[in-house]
Amino acid sequence: FKPNNGYNVEDLNISKWNDGAKRAYVVVTDGELVIDGRTERESKKMKELAKDSRNTVALFEIGGTYSLGQAVQSDKNIRYYQVHDKAGMLKAGLEVLLSR
Repeated sequence: FKPNNGYNVEDLNISKWNDGAKRAYVVVTDGELVIDGRTERESKKMKELAKDSRNTVALFEIGGTYSLGQAVQSDKNIRYYQVHDKAGMLKAGLEVLLSR
């Protein structure tokens, strides 16, 4: 959770773990990634993580569809949600986690 992220600070830090455990990777954004090449790098990491059947990868975009969502929403292994409020996001997030 990185509440200080903003226009010029992007610290997604999506890291791959190779310990055999089931994991849920949840990314939430409310705007565009603005640092050059960041969308490509982060979407590539998310797609790679989603290839492992032990992982659940979910992206929540609040208020719209942004570049990260456009880059991953067609990947059948990534759960993509566009939400407009916290309650909707929490409900969808719980469904993702409970389905595993």
